[in-house]
Amino acid sequence: AMQLISPMHNAVLRNNIFRSNGYAFEEVPTGSTGNDWNYNNWHTTRGSGVPHFKWEDVDYNSIAALCAATSLECNGYEDSPALTNPSGGDFTLLVSSPNIDRGVLIPGINDRFTGNAPDVGAYEFDPPPRVLSSLRADTDPTNAASVNFVVTFSAAVTGLDVLPPFDDFGLATSPGITGASITSVSPVSETS
Repeated sequence: AMQLISPMHNAVLRNNIFRSNGYAFEEVPTGSTGNDWNYNNWHTTRGSGVPHFKWEDVDYNSIAALCAATSLECNGYEDSPALTNPSGGDFTLLVSSPNIDRGVLIPGINDRFTGNAPDVGAYEFDPPPRVLSSLRADTDPTNAASVNFVVTFSAAVTGLDVLPPFDDFGLATSPGITGASITSVSPVSETS
């Protein structure tokens, strides 16, 4: 993920995700000073039993061993980052990502986080709105030609429609009902 070709001085690294199939980071030159690296996700597919880190030309098999010897990344970790589609350029976090709420606050950089803490990586996880309720708005639509419902979401939504290819609503009917369809969507509020 990172290979240093010269000593590094006074670098601060926070809340980054690094992925590699070799060393998570490799520094063969010696003489680095004043570095403060912590709270980063260093993931390598290199496997267990082989060094994951090389610092000052010394191998370390784990982040715990690296921390004990160098004081680097004592709150760092080696989890698989669970990114949406990195090979396709989508580095957003999946709902299963260990990087959600795991970062540290960097004033002026990640103040506007969602959840309990900033996320690690370039993107803050932003879950899609959930449907909180779908309630019939009409009093007794048993014989009505059309029925109205109010759908309430967990967050503001925009751009909902019923037209293909981006149908935002689906319709499930009871057996024997034919010809039913959703004909329109009208906003009531930002969340309804």
